[in-house]
Amino acid sequence: MTRDETKGLLQKISINYWQFFKTMPKEYMPTLLAEWYEHLGKYDVEIVAQAVFNHIEVGEYPPKISDMVTQIKEVQKQHYRIKQQTAFQIEHKVEPISETDREKYIKEMKEKLL
Repeated sequence: MTRDETKGLLQKISINYWQFFKTMPKEYMPTLLAEWYEHLGKYDVEIVAQAVFNHIEVGEYPPKISDMVTQIKEVQKQHYRIKQQTAFQIEHKVEPISETDREKYIKEMKEKLL
């Protein structure tokens, strides 16, 4: 992730948590950007953006760097699972199951088990 991408994500956070950022002195912003970039710059911007999105959906307070690292690791796990599932489907020529078929299958399995 580039410095400009980091700045863009911090702007997104500041828009969603404006009440916390309005009291922050402007001279702190370069340090805030430097810290976030130092800790999160090594991650893919799409992963970090998804982590920010996830936090905004449920977080009452703006995220700390540690919150973002936790979210990033969760997003990475989700992406890994999707890649593994896709690779399995390609390797075994399995068609993805529709949501309707999935629900039907779960219902049938529950009936068999009960």
